[in-house]
Amino acid sequence: MNKKWKIIGSDISSENIEWSKKNISNNHLQNNIQVIQVNGKTVLLDLISKIDQDKNLPGHSSSIDFVMCNPPFFSSESEHLGKCKTRKLEQRPKPSSINTGQLHESIYNGGETEFIKKIINESLEIGNRIKIYTTMMGKKSSLNEIKNYLIKEKNITNISTSQFCQGNTIRWAIAWSLDEEKQLNQFNSDKFKKIDRKCQASKSLKLIVDKKSFQIEDMNNFDPYEIIKTFIIKKLRVIL
Repeated sequence: MNKKWKIIGSDISSENIEWSKKNISNNHLQNNIQVIQVNGKTVLLDLISKIDQDKNLPGHSSSIDFVMCNPPFFSSESEHLGKCKTRKLEQRPKPSSINTGQLHESIYNGGETEFIKKIINESLEIGNRIKIYTTMMGKKSSLNEIKNYLIKEKNITNISTSQFCQGNTIRWAIAWSLDEEKQLNQFNSDKFKKIDRKCQASKSLKLIVDKKSFQIEDMNNFDPYEIIKTFIIKKLRVIL
């Protein structure tokens, strides 16, 4: 992390705020990252208000470079639990990941598109105080809906899209700006279409470790993570 960066995180959960503060402290990033509890009635407006009330916070009465969001993906608890899929149970592929988020982190009335539309509406109130607005999406279908909402309903054309691939998981992202100096259209490229094929073709990495390679003297203090890490580093050094 760049030591010059100043970051503010927000959450509606007091428990999440406390754990975030502990993680920040454990990583000695108190001078770089601060977290604020917001009321949940708005996404950005309450956060901006709290920033302006505290002169010690970065962005106080000044511009903010960008915001990013990982919105609640699901519109209901049944969708969250996978009960409203159109495919029959026997036709579904085995899950490749697990959702560990709390309900308020995963579910929003109307799903991720309604949550993002709320951010877009608030961005029109905030204007170019925030230079670039960004958000991730969990569904490919959401991307076109949000693009149409920005362009056709809100007349925001300064946008850019991308997608992320991590193993078998694909996520989509969109950015928009109300600042004429930040032209995002130049970052749109056909190269993102190629990522889809790479993601679909990706396979899980399997590491096979010969148990004879290790001699564990004290089972009470056995740490499998450290054993595997040492093994990988040693083998990588041999390869290099």
